[in-house]
Amino acid sequence: MIMALVAANQFPEYRQTLLSVVISTTIFFEIIGPTFTRKTIRAAQHAEGD
Repeated sequence: MIMALVAANQFPEYRQTLLSVVISTTIFFEIIGPTFTRKTIRAAQHAEGD
């Protein structure tokens, strides 16, 4: 997030776009990340048990 603020200060004409993209993708990956991690761990445990 800090890097997005630095980039927004460097490129003020893209400030809104930069911050919107970074915040949106952060929220997206914070939601799906744990779900896919859990799914992958369970698949690995299942494969190990075979």
